[in-house]
Amino acid sequence: RADGPARRGLNLDLYARMRAYGDLASGGSASKKDQQRASKSFERAWGARLRKDLAPRADRRDFQSPMSPDSYRDLLDSVSFDSKKLLDALGVLSVALSRLQEGGVIGKWEIIIPDDNYGELVTVAVDDDSTIPAQFLLREQGKFFLGSAVIALCRAVMDEQKLSFALDSYLIDPATTKQEEYDPTQLLVSLSNIGVD
Repeated sequence: RADGPARRGLNLDLYARMRAYGDLASGGSASKKDQQRASKSFERAWGARLRKDLAPRADRRDFQSPMSPDSYRDLLDSVSFDSKKLLDALGVLSVALSRLQEGGVIGKWEIIIPDDNYGELVTVAVDDDSTIPAQFLLREQGKFFLGSAVIALCRAVMDEQKLSFALDSYLIDPATTKQEEYDPTQLLVSLSNIGVD
């Protein structure tokens, strides 16, 4: 993975901006709940802008997954929400992630609908997200503005389709589980409890 001056500059800039946005949003006195709300609102707005710029005409036909369509089609036929909305969201996300990959911001990515969660869980795995160092530092400092374009896009595409969901994200080092050697290179986003908003 490249760790050149451009990547270090991007991380420094992203870190400084997210810290500043967080400080502005909290006003120095906002509760954690208010800071979380402001962070989610910021991510939604940022994600909507990225969606508009990266995938303005994408829909379900653009959804890419290493799974065959047959493997998730039957699964999505039994969900309690309009599965076409989920596929539209994932089509937009697929195009946007492809564009981020083409621009060198992220590496390989995949979107999976696991067959053991009845279509109510989606995982988004991203290798070599160039902003992981800034995200890691912000998380370690307990900040709510994390600076992840991938998370922002996930929030925006699900909101656009008026789907309710829970979002969890993890920074992963696939090479080790030893804390002293931990150097995350992957971002894993889990969208769970998917339903109608």
